[in-house]
Amino acid sequence: MIYLVPLRDADFDWFLHSSLPSRNGLRRPPGGVEEPPVLGIVRTMSRRLWQAGCDGAWMVVAIDEVVGLCRYKPPPAGGQVEIGGGTTALRSANQVTKSAAGRGLA
Repeated sequence: MIYLVPLRDADFDWFLHSSLPSRNGLRRPPGGVEEPPVLGIVRTMSRRLWQAGCDGAWMVVAIDEVVGLCRYKPPPAGGQVEIGGGTTALRSANQVTKSAAGRGLA
């Protein structure tokens, strides 16, 4: 099963520091969610959304593993949204689907 979990600022600390406990039993993918400089950029962009009162950032989760991030690029305006995101470096959408299918979930 692939689903979205609302992303919170504290999740970035968990992505960057393996000693911190996970939220809701989630696992980091092998190699991490993303490189630290990229996480810094995504965190800054997500903070802009939250400051605008927009909860438009999510973790993409396959079963219990974070396999990507997605978010609105700018806050929604005029009833339209632009979404940005991607899967982790070691996971492609194809791998995620095959993994879920192998577990009878896709």
